[in-house]
Amino acid sequence: MTLTNPPLQFLANEIRKISFRLQHKAERYAVAWRYARGCSTRDDGLRLLHDAENTVGIYGLATLNVQCVADAAREIYGGVPGIDDWAGDACSRVNQKYPGDEGAVSGPAEEWALELLVEYAAKDGVALAEI
Repeated sequence: MTLTNPPLQFLANEIRKISFRLQHKAERYAVAWRYARGCSTRDDGLRLLHDAENTVGIYGLATLNVQCVADAAREIYGGVPGIDDWAGDACSRVNQKYPGDEGAVSGPAEEWALELLVEYAAKDGVALAEI
């Protein structure tokens, strides 16, 4: 639809802007509601993280990724059941304890997470051996 009357074009643009803003607010409230109820999804967490980085102005250049640690463990130890859980626990602990400098490469943190993963597997009675 093409509007030839400038006041109508202005009005249509304003309505689109208001609609976009309301939709954006509704999505943010939905994320907040799921977070408050403890039902957040992975995408919700990523959105909250992104919003928090923008708010405080601190951006993590190095990231510790559970999936990367789990994949690295699978390359070393094979497809042992439980690796995803141990990788999650290990990354959580490293994230809480690792004093890595801002902008540091995530390599040392990932290596520590792999070491913890082996410890957690041993506590669950699984001896991981390199393949």
